[in-house]
Amino acid sequence: MNGVNEVEAVNSYEKTKSRSKLLAIGAFAAIALVSFVFFSQIDQASLIPKIIIGLGGSAVLVLCPEVALGLYPLVGNVKTDERLSFLGSADLTIVLVAFVWVGIIVKYFRKGIKVHFPAAYWLFVPFVLMMVISLTYTPDLDAGLDKVARFLTLTSTAIIGPFLVLQSSREFKRFLYTYGAGAFLISLNSLTMLGGKERLTTPSSTTIDLGLVGVTGVLVIWFLILPGLSFRWRLIFYPLLAVCAFAVLGSGSRGPFIVLCCCMALSLFLYRNLIKDAGLMVLGLLLALPFVHIPEASFDYLRLLLGGDPEMGRLGFRSVLMNLGWQMIKEHPLVGVGIQGFRYHTSNVTVYNWPHNIFLEIGSELGIPSALAVLGILAAAVWQAVKLLREATPRYRTLAATAAAFLVMGLLDFMNTGDINSGRVSWMCVSLVFALQGVVLNEEARPRAKSGAHDEST
Repeated sequence: MNGVNEVEAVNSYEKTKSRSKLLAIGAFAAIALVSFVFFSQIDQASLIPKIIIGLGGSAVLVLCPEVALGLYPLVGNVKTDERLSFLGSADLTIVLVAFVWVGIIVKYFRKGIKVHFPAAYWLFVPFVLMMVISLTYTPDLDAGLDKVARFLTLTSTAIIGPFLVLQSSREFKRFLYTYGAGAFLISLNSLTMLGGKERLTTPSSTTIDLGLVGVTGVLVIWFLILPGLSFRWRLIFYPLLAVCAFAVLGSGSRGPFIVLCCCMALSLFLYRNLIKDAGLMVLGLLLALPFVHIPEASFDYLRLLLGGDPEMGRLGFRSVLMNLGWQMIKEHPLVGVGIQGFRYHTSNVTVYNWPHNIFLEIGSELGIPSALAVLGILAAAVWQAVKLLREATPRYRTLAATAAAFLVMGLLDFMNTGDINSGRVSWMCVSLVFALQGVVLNEEARPRAKSGAHDEST
């Protein structure tokens, strides 16, 4: 009997060893390929050190896909920065998506992946199916194909990636730390524009994205890091919070400002020990405002929250687009006008290409049933967040609160800006609450599995 067990152990070891070799070869090939794409157009004088850095960075992204996933929502904010021109003509969004999926494959062979998809995600099936069907009547087939392809590749990575990558609380935290650190650096970079006349932007020159990036930095620091620290240690993070908060104000973006206010209000219910910190932060920001020289244009845009255009309201031109989207829904309630068809019913197909509300966008292009399917997914996410907050043990309390805060950010962003592909951050925020539930299930199952194995051995 012992001989049989020894033979099985040897065979298992040989299989594992063979799998590890294949894994190492595949990982090295992926790293070499990405490095070649990155550096093929760089001058020879600086090629060697950059390849060394690229190989090391690529190895980290492949072996720790949660790091690549944390950078993915941020890459669009920096990829057109001239300081990254040394990377050549590679699209960094596509490169990071490739890293995420190569990392998932490596992770599967190294550790295995146990996925807990929520039942609500079956609603994506009719939604995607309607996308494909609508290609038969969309006003522009090429634009429709491009939108569908982007959703099935780039956007789906934000939706599915958290389930495949974030398998433990350690990986979940590593993802959030990466996301928060990147958001802080982008926020810090935007402060170099202080004192100018224009609103602050990301390196890719977008104001709304900078607002969301600043909110991201605040959420990671405030919800994930500060609650576990003593008051003295929390003081150290105040300047970092201030950088992110000034980025939100400097962007002048109303949506992210509303998100920040809502999330901070939520935090006062979840973390009573941070009430004093919230008061000190608000006081500090008010006292510092006269000295940081935020452009007046930023405040002018934020003042629209108090009173907008008399004819179009606080939403400005977006109210016109939202009304147009609602009109299309009434005229085409079941199947819509076709994927990416909204823009061809506006006065300017280049600028006015979506109604700045995901429900109006989906309803106008794919019909009310598709909009209800997405509404069902979002409603399930809200319920899951509430469930996590109610049932979370001390071990998962900060993660549950952070995931809930990100969900608030995603839902509010869906309501007033972006489209189904530009809102990848929002889709990821929705998936995070479900992915965290999977983490809890995985980690609760491990002690039971070990206990069961011990009982069998005895």
